[in-house]
Amino acid sequence: MRIGAGPQPRGWSTASGDPGRGFKCWVDVICSELIELEVSTDRPESFNASLRQLQLGPIQLNHVYTREPQDARRTRQAIGRNTRLEFELVYVRTGGLLYKHYGKTFTVGENECVLIDSTEPYSFRSSVCTSGTTLQIPQEWLRFWIARPEAGVAQVVRDATPWGCAFLATLRALSVQAIENIGPGEMVSEQVASLLRLAMHPQVGAIVTEESDRRFRDVLQRVRNWAHDETLNPDKVAALCGISKRSLHAVFARDGTTFSKELMTIRLERARRHLVDPLFGRIRVSDIGWRCGFTEDSDLARRFTERYGMSPSAYRLTNHQRIGTDHGS
Repeated sequence: MRIGAGPQPRGWSTASGDPGRGFKCWVDVICSELIELEVSTDRPESFNASLRQLQLGPIQLNHVYTREPQDARRTRQAIGRNTRLEFELVYVRTGGLLYKHYGKTFTVGENECVLIDSTEPYSFRSSVCTSGTTLQIPQEWLRFWIARPEAGVAQVVRDATPWGCAFLATLRALSVQAIENIGPGEMVSEQVASLLRLAMHPQVGAIVTEESDRRFRDVLQRVRNWAHDETLNPDKVAALCGISKRSLHAVFARDGTTFSKELMTIRLERARRHLVDPLFGRIRVSDIGWRCGFTEDSDLARRFTERYGMSPSAYRLTNHQRIGTDHGS
């Protein structure tokens, strides 16, 4: 039974099950209903935790409480099995979390929050009696509000700025409010996205104007449209956009990225989708790579394995087996 699939709040607690199996059940629930993690604790026999979920339009809200400390890891292998591209907005109400993510080590304390990229590995350790709220936000949806959300990932938002205070006050209200009484989902999700954008600006170093947002989206769309072309390069995209190559690189640099990085991300994600799509089931991996802009099988295999933790062939086999199991259950 899926906890958060419908508009009504759903929940789970170790108090409602066999005390001896509480921690194992907790891990199963987290992996199936929240996000796939490797989780461990020094106190499995006394582990106490609860989860409440509610769908707020495109965003899933989760109230989480754990009494005992736990260690959790998001691995490349788990990311490779994932079909949802999401950011996690993590707000701590009580206790604290020690994270390692995006090459950084940082602490999220009480009344602080951080944006986590679930498509990249991370780990965290929670303190005793940690409670708070996580929001699972579809990446594509958030990019309508923030041109480059990755620029704010692993940057802890504190109450040091006016917009930081306003954003944390909203998350605190969502955290302390009884989940049944939270208002209209679409309105709440849009409020969260708009305040996150304002709170992130001091973190990423500059106010992003509507014009610069539009320019970045336009350039990125050109890259998506032509990513299948193995000869695609900055000169071609700049010509398509009617700007100089120098301006093109400046557009990407302003958002903390590069042309090459974005092009590779688009090609790899497109290849990943094709590999699990039944309509492409009879197409060879090498042909899928060619359709996505890879001229060499070895280049696709190396880069795909680096990002998703397994080769394209293994990824296809694993996901087709999982789909077959789901249909048979």
